[in-house]
Amino acid sequence: MTDMRSSTVRALIAAAALTVLTQAKAQPSPVQTLEATGKPDPLEIVSMGSFHVGGRIVNVTGKPVRDVRFSGSGVPLKLDPKGSYVVEQMYVQYFVPKRGGGNCQSCFGTAEG
Repeated sequence: MTDMRSSTVRALIAAAALTVLTQAKAQPSPVQTLEATGKPDPLEIVSMGSFHVGGRIVNVTGKPVRDVRFSGSGVPLKLDPKGSYVVEQMYVQYFVPKRGGGNCQSCFGTAEG
């Protein structure tokens, strides 16, 4: 019974590998498309978003108002540094590309979707 089960498992693995190889050959890779047409495939985005990580609020007090020029010949502007500021934070923006073409799920480090 064990020999029959292992031969069935081997046959299923071989069929799955053949399917993956056939799918990979059916669609040109992004590099092949670029070489053939001189233009890369458009990047299709499934979703995108952004968020902030960490941070803390700092209150600035006791600093004088000063004149600041943002360009050499620009008009000076009054800069009042007093107020509350969020510091030590990171802004993250992400894009999730559509999976397909020559890409495999292991390229994205995940097995979902």
